[in-house]
Amino acid sequence: GMQLYRTLGGPEGLHRLMFSTLMLHQWFQSGHQLTLNEWMQLNTSIDDRGSDIPVQVQTCIYTALAEGSMALGRAPPPSGGGRKMRPRNAPTLEGWVGLRYRGR
Repeated sequence: GMQLYRTLGGPEGLHRLMFSTLMLHQWFQSGHQLTLNEWMQLNTSIDDRGSDIPVQVQTCIYTALAEGSMALGRAPPPSGGGRKMRPRNAPTLEGWVGLRYRGR
């Protein structure tokens, strides 16, 4: 959380990165391909300061989506018992992000 906060310029950059991540996920789910370099070009200057999101942050996100190790918008498969799980309306990726807002 705090490490990500330190690398981003503010909440707007985080929102843009999250949106870009969701769009990349949808792109992969629809059977399309996009290289890491192409995705990073699309993310040029999306941080609050007009700078780029750090390469290591984008690489981790891209790799997790490309390898399928991060699932967005799908519930995990049922673990035995034969019970059917209802689809979730929220992403299955969870974590903490700490942002400080100073106002305008």
